[in-house]
Amino acid sequence: MKHGSAFRVVPMHVARNPVARAVAITRMRQAVLDFQLRLHLLPDGQKVDGDVYAALQVLTVCLLSLEELGRAESADARVMRGAQSTLLQCASHGSTWRTEYAQAIDIGLARAVDTFRLLPADVTARAWQQMRRIESHGTQRRHAVAILTRDLEIAGGRAGRGGSRERRIGLL
Repeated sequence: MKHGSAFRVVPMHVARNPVARAVAITRMRQAVLDFQLRLHLLPDGQKVDGDVYAALQVLTVCLLSLEELGRAESADARVMRGAQSTLLQCASHGSTWRTEYAQAIDIGLARAVDTFRLLPADVTARAWQQMRRIESHGTQRRHAVAILTRDLEIAGGRAGRGGSRERRIGLL
């Protein structure tokens, strides 16, 4: 899953056009599948910052969508938050790959792809816009990941059921 076209935010007209949306989802699914295959072959110590960033985007947008639909506590959302947490852990270690990350990320991304197919176009469009706003706090990929990682570490002592919206979707 190289950081590229398949994981970029789609324009609003794509999100509203059913054919363009199907093409975008197919591209995203293919990029995720490519990464899922590579996940289990990546050597320990390899730098994967582009992959971490792209996967975090996909998971975060899916979680934001589920939140809007009132399904933030669903089993799928919990699995995706686990994958998101694993990616944030990787980012906090300098985006250096460890083989033990593979399974959690693989399963979480699979759930995200399955979930994306079922989400209404307007919900995902708003989630992508919200993701863009989250990214606008930093001008570079590493800065955005650093913000998410820092916030996760700050919130580490505030675990519990419920909590803030940001905590529920895994951003804190």
